[in-house]
Amino acid sequence: MIDDLQNAYDKLPADRWRGTGTWTKYTAAHFLAKALLYRQSERCSDWNSSYPADADLKKAITLCDEVISKCPLESDYNNLYAKWTGIDCKAEESNEILMSCQHTSSATGRFGNRTYNYFNPQFSNFSGGWTQRGQYIGGMDFQRCRPTEYAYAIFDNVNDSRMWKTFKTVYGLNNIASKADDVVATNGITADQVPTLGDQGIIFILNKKSDNRFKDATNSDYGTVGRGGIAHSFVNPETNKWVPNVFPVYAGGQYVLNTYGVSGNPAQSNVFCGINKTDDGSRTAEKGDAHRDVIMARTGETYLIKAEAQVRSGNFQDAISTINQLRARAEWKNGEDREYYTDGSMAFLKSAGGDEDNSTALSTLGKCKDANGTKINNTEAFKASFLQKNTYYLSTGIEHTTDASSLQISSYSSLPAEDEAILSAMGVNGDKDRLINFILNERTRECLGEWNRWEELSRTKTLVQRAKLFNPEAAANIADKHLLRPIPQTFLDQLQHEDGTNLSDEEKAAMQNPGY
Repeated sequence: MIDDLQNAYDKLPADRWRGTGTWTKYTAAHFLAKALLYRQSERCSDWNSSYPADADLKKAITLCDEVISKCPLESDYNNLYAKWTGIDCKAEESNEILMSCQHTSSATGRFGNRTYNYFNPQFSNFSGGWTQRGQYIGGMDFQRCRPTEYAYAIFDNVNDSRMWKTFKTVYGLNNIASKADDVVATNGITADQVPTLGDQGIIFILNKKSDNRFKDATNSDYGTVGRGGIAHSFVNPETNKWVPNVFPVYAGGQYVLNTYGVSGNPAQSNVFCGINKTDDGSRTAEKGDAHRDVIMARTGETYLIKAEAQVRSGNFQDAISTINQLRARAEWKNGEDREYYTDGSMAFLKSAGGDEDNSTALSTLGKCKDANGTKINNTEAFKASFLQKNTYYLSTGIEHTTDASSLQISSYSSLPAEDEAILSAMGVNGDKDRLINFILNERTRECLGEWNRWEELSRTKTLVQRAKLFNPEAAANIADKHLLRPIPQTFLDQLQHEDGTNLSDEEKAAMQNPGY
């Protein structure tokens, strides 16, 4: 593979010779650097001694420098995923994107891009009817990928804008599910606190374990909390409105976000704060195809490859300098509105920043109704549900500010508190191992939901330990065999010897990865 990638690097043009998503010299450089890093990682430690580590790592760093120089980072993390404005939009042409799986208005494969299903909580089930799904919401709630506590806790929720530009913390109320008098009587609020279309229907409060405003799983300084089907009195102090669904991450010093699900079983919780990197408001049916590209490689990851190669070379402070360059983008800038939020739902309407109005904008086929029980059309449902606001101040409890923030790390021996907590739980010692695991944490903050987590934990042989520590649902079943994937039996069955005879069962078993 390294030989193939070297040939690609030597022969491919530097420009996007076949348009958006094309492999270029710099795409090859990124993957060649990644492959060299893989060769010097723990998963290959039983055979890589014949390949000098210094040479591999030095070359990887040089290749990364070339990519970083020629394919610079976007200035704003929002520009990568959140500000997706429509099919083949300008965001997909970003210089930071080194490779993308192309999806256009033409059908691609059987279903087009279906990733918009995977990262949303099951709001149509738990919201009590206050938030209904439809193509006007950029994602649908098949809830295939749920964050663990680790995924929330690893962020500095005050200073790291990536958290607030990745997680969707507010869903608007797009359906009047109960009469105002009933809402008042059931939840113990006043008439002026009853929400209406366009108010907040679901909010996730991404707070820290030390937050004492939330006393336990149901009680807070702002009233009791919970999902739409359970009586509660939470009134958002910012809006003075009752919110039908309110979910903090922590209460009483305990992780509680996974306790609000309809089943009551944390292992099956359908309540979680999802991410926005696949949202697509260009869909023309609730379950219709999406058409946004899938980013497969970008320069943000190149920085992480370089930093890890520097760590493995023993250049610890250089690695921190590299990470600091990446973290600089994640800092809040002076004058930036920390409550502003957007995602690919914006593609639904031109007035919201989309490239064109959705062809179903005036349709009334959805379930959303106003207080009179009259169906509203998709445009009205979109405007009610797509609130370009997050829960930053409610989650952090800090005073409003437009000052710049800092995520810079001064020394490799003193890492952020979020990282030190993880390293302590893992029992990691020694500068090299500490920094490799720090970079794995930084990968979460930078690349959450970008399809490469198993690869990184597998090659560093941290998969089993991290899953057992931080993924309760996986802990009982994760095993060393999961460091590799099974080789498909259909592939093994079709292999032949030079003389055309099939492999024996014993030969097939010998080729299969251990444990399968």
